[in-house]
Amino acid sequence: MDDVNVILLTVDRAMDIMDGVEKNVCELESCVVNELCGVLGELENQSRQRNNYFDRYYSYDDYVFSATSRGDDLENEFRRLCDKVIELTGMSKRIMGTYIRKLNLIGNYGSNQVLASNNSGIKYFIVVIDSERYPQTAAHITRALEKGLPEIVTLDRGGAADRRKESLKNVNAVSLYDRDEWPMAIFKEGGSGADVEYVEAKDNRGAGSSLGWQMKSFQDGSRVRIRVI
Repeated sequence: MDDVNVILLTVDRAMDIMDGVEKNVCELESCVVNELCGVLGELENQSRQRNNYFDRYYSYDDYVFSATSRGDDLENEFRRLCDKVIELTGMSKRIMGTYIRKLNLIGNYGSNQVLASNNSGIKYFIVVIDSERYPQTAAHITRALEKGLPEIVTLDRGGAADRRKESLKNVNAVSLYDRDEWPMAIFKEGGSGADVEYVEAKDNRGAGSSLGWQMKSFQDGSRVRIRVI
């Protein structure tokens, strides 16, 4: 494996780690906030009993206000910290995405085949969709992947026209918007069963142009992994 492929494999696995961090932080945030709400709710219930300890040192209203306001502050601070972690992982993936685009440039104009591989040993190219430049297309692909549609697809430019007809046949064309498909028609996995959403034409066509440039040197039959950054 040449140096370029070693770098790409490292970047690809690092991005997998960042994806895992984002998922774990979201799950942790939900769990902690739920537990905190439960604790505050129990404290509020206990305060309503107005036992002798609280009657001696606090009025009922003072205690409830103190508990809930401090709890709200704690929840807000924890959410802020979680948001910061998500922001930093997103920035990290964007930097990695820049490396991937540069590596694809090497592949486009040189002799290197810039490939990564998964745990099963399947080799694939990587392309990225920039969520800041093409937010609607990026969001659509993210939703489609969450539905279980494939992240690694097979390039087949020759069959694109037939697959596009199949995927769009029950989706009416409208002015100002394109019908965005995932998987795209240029991939064998596209066509019947593809997820289709309306996306502003500028966004959709810009994303398509970006992907087309990144895949310029890829041969039909190549396996391609899509990454939203």
